[in-house]
Amino acid sequence: MAIPTNALNTNKVNPVAKNMFNTNKVNPVATNFATKVPTKPAPISSYTMDEIRRKAENNIQMQTATPEKQKYYDQFQNEYKNETIKKAQAGTALLRPNEWKQGIYDQYAKPAAPAFDQDAYYQKMTGQVNSIYDQQKAAQMAQFNAERDKALGLINQQKAEVAPQYANKRNQADVVNAQNVNRLREMMAANGISASGENVTANVALGSARQGALSQLNLQEQQTNNDFNRQITDINNPERLNAMIAQLEAQRSEALYNAGNRADDVGYSRGRDSIMDGRYADETTYNRGQDSKQWDYQTDRDKVADGRYDKEWDYQVGRDKVGDSQWDKQYDYQKSRDTVADNRWGQEFNQDNQRYAQEKAWREYTYNNMSASDKAQMAQNASQFGEEMAWKMYNMEYQGELSKSLSENELAAYANGGNYTP
Repeated sequence: MAIPTNALNTNKVNPVAKNMFNTNKVNPVATNFATKVPTKPAPISSYTMDEIRRKAENNIQMQTATPEKQKYYDQFQNEYKNETIKKAQAGTALLRPNEWKQGIYDQYAKPAAPAFDQDAYYQKMTGQVNSIYDQQKAAQMAQFNAERDKALGLINQQKAEVAPQYANKRNQADVVNAQNVNRLREMMAANGISASGENVTANVALGSARQGALSQLNLQEQQTNNDFNRQITDINNPERLNAMIAQLEAQRSEALYNAGNRADDVGYSRGRDSIMDGRYADETTYNRGQDSKQWDYQTDRDKVADGRYDKEWDYQVGRDKVGDSQWDKQYDYQKSRDTVADNRWGQEFNQDNQRYAQEKAWREYTYNNMSASDKAQMAQNASQFGEEMAWKMYNMEYQGELSKSLSENELAAYANGGNYTP
């Protein structure tokens, strides 16, 4: 039977002591301002630096220039020049213009766009519309003529084949008539009536039939030719072409009308843009003056704020020193309290180990002195409920049996007149 050993883990660490003895701990109050190291004072005061910047921006030469001042002056002036060039190339107005910056701005500014010419715009639009519809008209007329010539060629080819076809039909009619005449003569001769009136009548009838068949063929030939001629006349009729041209011209007129309206709309829009640009230029000039005044005022306020900030900085540095001293005292006190807590925790840990050793010895002794049935029951309970629960169940049963034995002995003593024999 295995005995649990989790209570004998000697590597257990007091979490309180682990927290409080972290020597890398940093005072959070002190880090707020102590990490901000005051910058080394510049050899040139902020007021002098502002004066150098102002003169550089306005291209005013310094009276008492030193090499260091001249270096800052040239640096500031190059910054203003590059900024002015960028604004000129982008078409952005200057915020604080002066004669020097305006000269640079005019030198690099894009040329002003020419005024909008509405008539030229209209002529350009109408030229494009006419070009489109002229090309469309030429293409459709070419397609129409090609289809017409193809249809006329097919009809003339069919028309040329009419005369030979009907000539063959007339020849076939003559052959049939001649065959009929020969059969009539043979029949009359066989009957002996070749010279009779019946023979004459029959010959006249055959001649009339031949003439009727030829007349019918001639009429059909004429009707076929008339039909082809009518188709040719319909194809050559200019009404279809004129209708197509009229439709295109109507579309052209509508497009030209829309182009005129478009030119009017664009002209009006450009006129309004010019008016708004003028207003914007006036507002920009006014705002530039206001911005310049605001800049000067803000510069003065910044100087006041800088003075206040320096005083607040010095005061806060002093407060940080006081805070550091207070934090050190609190840290030393907490360190002593952690030592007391560690001692208490060590005593509790030793007591836990002692109780565990006693429990382990009792279990080993009890298990070794168990009966076979108790060991079997213990093994069954351990496999079903776990080893710890099996021992608890055994302990409860052992205590119950012990209490029962004591109670039975007490009853026996009472029954024997108070003589208690264990």
